[in-house]
Amino acid sequence: FSRPGRRFGNGHDPMWTAIERSDDDQTSSGRMSLQFYNASQITTEDGRLVITTTTEDTKWRGWNPYLKKYVEMKRHFKS
Repeated sequence: FSRPGRRFGNGHDPMWTAIERSDDDQTSSGRMSLQFYNASQITTEDGRLVITTTTEDTKWRGWNPYLKKYVEMKRHFKS
């Protein structure tokens, strides 16, 4: 992590890739979590990995295995 401003979106880094997904695995233990992971929130600075968390709504269309269709999903925190 020694190079400042390193990005971790898909294909940006040869070693690491940040995920783009909700922290909700659609199981009874994970249903309706508040977090959404976004690669734009990950970088490096001063030799450290920096993960920024913001309080903002993130919306996307995702597959609901219970309804067996795509629905609009929303989470309030983004990291």
